[in-house]
Amino acid sequence: MRGLPILLLSLALSVFVECQDNIPDVSLTPNMLSVNEGEEANFTCSPLLEEAPALLNTRNPGASQSQSIQNDDSRIRVTDISNNDTGNVTRMRVFTWINPILENDHRREFFCQIGSFESNTAILFVNHAPDITIGGETEFTVIAGATLNVSITVDGWPEPTLTWTRDGARVDLTLSKSGLSLPSVSLDDAGIYTLNATNAMSSDTGSFTVIVRSLPVFEVGDDARVSIRVGAEVVVNCAANAFPPISPDNITLTLDGKELELDSNFVHTIASAQTSDAGDYVCTATNELATESVTITVEIGNVPDK
Repeated sequence: MRGLPILLLSLALSVFVECQDNIPDVSLTPNMLSVNEGEEANFTCSPLLEEAPALLNTRNPGASQSQSIQNDDSRIRVTDISNNDTGNVTRMRVFTWINPILENDHRREFFCQIGSFESNTAILFVNHAPDITIGGETEFTVIAGATLNVSITVDGWPEPTLTWTRDGARVDLTLSKSGLSLPSVSLDDAGIYTLNATNAMSSDTGSFTVIVRSLPVFEVGDDARVSIRVGAEVVVNCAANAFPPISPDNITLTLDGKELELDSNFVHTIASAQTSDAGDYVCTATNELATESVTITVEIGNVPDK
């Protein structure tokens, strides 16, 4: 009786080893395949078991859930073949993915399932020409200083090389997954933007226009104070930039409520200043967006020469 447990253990191990030997080594080949869009992609699953059909499953990269591709799926053609090159007949099933277009996803993972047994994972890459999609409008209007976000997606495999131009001149811009972001837009950012995407298959271009609207901004900047001596020249600059542009009639200069004359460059010049010319000179500019003003305080006296 003492040897019975040993005998039972030996039998159990024998059955376990035999069961292990009967577990099929299911494989899906090739492990990795790259085809051009529209070409057929062939994966071979082997060996077949008499009692269990081979099914092809797919999952998105990184996803745990898989989706079975039925043998009658219009995208798949199934062929059973036998391979006896080595003298041993091995039944295999070939799955042909017809005209693989992966709906803007160039990569797909497959595995073969025979009964409860799963094969290795095989990866299909589909090479296709770049495709640029610009969401929403093709003309964007933004106020200077604001951030402009443009939804742009670029599809294609191999990954396309991207180049940007603005009004035909190369510019360095970075496209994120969500699109293009232009922070603190200025008048210099206005223009026609063109994105070119190129890979080994082909190329594609997409364009949009950026219009920057700006409140009047004076060249002198903020309010200023200047001190000069009697007899010196006084120059008051009221030039301002804006979009839409400011008409000449909408830039004025006043001193104590009296409007003064400006030249074609919106400059007022006093050749020889007197104490009566001292005061607060107010430049005012108006466009469609707003009216802005800046004050230049002029002090005139016996200021030493520098």
